[in-house]
This record gives sequence, structure tokens and C-alpha cells, in this order.
Amino acid sequence: MSKECKTCKNTFEKDINCSLKNWGLSKFCSRKCASISFIGKRFSTKSEFQKGQVSFNKDKKLPKTSGEKHGMWKGGRLSNRGGTKGYVEVHAPTHPHANSIGYVREHRLVMEKSLGRFLETHEVVHHINEDMSDNHLENLMLFSNNGEHTKYHSHYSPFTGRESDSRGITKRHHG
Repeated sequence: MSKECKTCKNTFEKDINCSLKNWGLSKFCSRKCASISFIGKRFSTKSEFQKGQVSFNKDKKLPKTSGEKHGMWKGGRLSNRGGTKGYVEVHAPTHPHANSIGYVREHRLVMEKSLGRFLETHEVVHHINEDMSDNHLENLMLFSNNGEHTKYHSHYSPFTGRESDSRGITKRHHG
């Protein structure tokens, strides 16, 4: 049975029992012509763009949907994100140590405010009570580098209440 495609006007042969008939697509020579008809526009992949063909959204101004204007904005504070290990992060895109999406860990900002300067990348801020979301200044301790921070952990653990002396012998901490 010969038919004329409703999209491209080419003549084509279709079997009456064609599976396209069930979808109301028997009026088209191909799925591509059917999709063009349903969409109302030419369906193209990037490689099919012809010279002079204009993208559907060219010159359209799309609303800014990042930062405060995004529907999921939560005041610029993130916590419990994958990879943050429980640290709270604050949106500070102009900070010299902000990550690729403009956030800095809050405990570092608290320590910087207290010191009146930016922290060096090698400086480590320690949470005394081990709660990474408790960023009160009283709970923070600054180490000049990670080696000093590691030494502190090997010398004293606030949870066991044990302190080791210079020989590595642990003794009960009183106080």
C-alpha cells in the first residue's frame, strides 16, 4: 500500500499490519518524520544542523538559577554533603581558599575571624570535642601544620581520657 508521508511528502510503502499503525504513526515514512510532526519542529542532532539553521534558544535570556536565586538555596550553609565528613561549609566565593563551587569550611572562617587574618593552607583547625559541626571558637584549636595536629592526637585523646608520656606509656588523665 502506497502512502504519502505527512511530514516530508515522500511516497512510501507500508504494510497494513505495520507496528507503527498501533501508535498512529502509519502516516509517516519513518520515526524521524513522525517525531518532527509531533514536536512541530525539525528534530536535529548537533551533527545535522545546516548552515544558517538557528538554535531554538539563541538570543533567549535564561534566568540565573544559581546561588540565592536557586530554588534549593539554603542560606549558603552546607552540611552532611558527600565528602565533607560532617564539616559545615559556608558560601564565600571571594575567599582565597574557597573550593570550586565557592564554599569554605566554617571552622576555618571562625578561626580566621578570631585571628584577624586568613589561615595558611598548611594550618589545621582542630575540633576539641571531635564534633565537626560545633564551630564555636571555644571548641577550636589551631595547629601550625598537620604534623603538630597528629602529635596532639597521639599524645592525648579526650574520649579515652588517656595521656601518653614521652616514653609512650599511657596514663589516666585527671582534670
